[in-house]
Amino acid sequence: MSVSSQPQTKLDSPELERWFITRLARSLKLETDQIDLHEPLLRYGLDSVESVRISADLEIWLGFQLDRLILEFPDAVSFLSFVSEEISRRGERT
Repeated sequence: MSVSSQPQTKLDSPELERWFITRLARSLKLETDQIDLHEPLLRYGLDSVESVRISADLEIWLGFQLDRLILEFPDAVSFLSFVSEEISRRGERT
């Protein structure tokens, strides 16, 4: 699966998770099956610079800016929950 930078017109949680896992794995030079969304993101050695890069790519993919950064959350599940709530709140994705 490639990580597309094209904004999505329709999005569900599994699709968001797949995108995030693929993008995180690529940044960390890991296989996607090595990523556990419940593990602390810092466990993987994710630094602030790379987390901003991932956030920027995600914002392009979503088509809107996020108000919080990845590393403000203890794990990917918490971050993805926030992103899903933002999608719902904005009504830009279903």
